[in-house]
Amino acid sequence: MMSVNFFNGNLSYTKFSKEKGGIKESYFKQTKIIGGINHD
Repeated sequence: MMSVNFFNGNLSYTKFSKEKGGIKESYFKQTKIIGGINHD
């Protein structure tokens, strides 16, 4: 039972990490674009 719970938790954590990483990456790109405009 503990193994199944850990496995499910790990899948959720991995999914969360991927979503979080995607948001962070798009935010970084957006900031980079805005930064480039501001510096011009």
